Amino acid sequence: MTQNCPPKPWLSIEQQILLMRSRGLIVNNSPETVNALRHFGYYRLSGYSYVLRETDGETGEKLNSFKPGSSFDYVVELYRFDKNLRLLMLDALEKIEISLRASVAYSIGQEDPLFYKNPSFFRKEYRDTKYPEWTKKQEKKLTDSKEDCIKHNVEKYGVNIPVWVICQTWDFGQLAWLLQMLDINKLEVICRVYGFGGYQSFLTWIRCFNELRNICAHHSRLWNRRFSFAPKKPTGKDSIAPIRWSAFFAQQERRTLFFRACGIMHFLHFLGPEIAWEDKFKSYIKKFPEQPALGITIEDLGFLSDWEERMECIKNDLPRTSQVTNHSD
Repeated sequence: MTQNCPPKPWLSIEQQILLMRSRGLIVNNSPETVNALRHFGYYRLSGYSYVLRETDGETGEKLNSFKPGSSFDYVVELYRFDKNLRLLMLDALEKIEISLRASVAYSIGQEDPLFYKNPSFFRKEYRDTKYPEWTKKQEKKLTDSKEDCIKHNVEKYGVNIPVWVICQTWDFGQLAWLLQMLDINKLEVICRVYGFGGYQSFLTWIRCFNELRNICAHHSRLWNRRFSFAPKKPTGKDSIAPIRWSAFFAQQERRTLFFRACGIMHFLHFLGPEIAWEDKFKSYIKKFPEQPALGITIEDLGFLSDWEERMECIKNDLPRTSQVTNHSD
């Protein structure tokens, strides 16, 4: 068992600069450096400097010393690139989340505007376990909601609020939870809206997007991240559906940010032709501050050398469909 050890000592900004210099990092003693350390934090920035450290030739472990030519300014540049990349991802995931809410409300709400209160709309294995937990959380969200549309409906209709209204309280996690529990036949109606033939691969993509959204929303690092979870390869009905492109990625490639970006592009294509996120994304990725001399290239983001051609192939093989429309209040 690990022994309890004293925490590392607190270091002043000046001491942090001296420590980085002692390890070979080029650090200017400028107001910009002090400002970055004060407002971003030494530990947070260290996640972006890790790849600049030298490697032990025998063990392959990272050393405390930095590669010659490594600079603190470049670390901050990587950090700022990553920050804007997270914002770009959140923009796309917001569009997908809102569309998924509308799809659920439209396709299932026509059968029963209060379906979320009816256990028969959910799979048997969840009716006595996860479904009661979900409804309890939904009741709390309804009570705590500050949304005007929710307040208006509660005052007018009490607790019988139609799904196209109450779905405005769902976050991505609660939405993913509901989709996982939904009756398979009803779920597959929603899957087909987004170019899937079946539900299994679809649900893993929703889980993947929820994880990605949480990473971005909590300001965690995307840069140089290898994800632990990979969406399921398309099989069965999915093997002849538009999502079939995802079968041509190797397992290690499926754990990269690039693969997730391709999945986002896939979903956005079924929202409508006006979506311009793809062009913004490509333009921004081309601004990645590569430093080949330090061994840092776009491949550290999980991007393959032919990433643009791959995205074009996916794009050109995706048929567009009309987006479902939601009921009004």
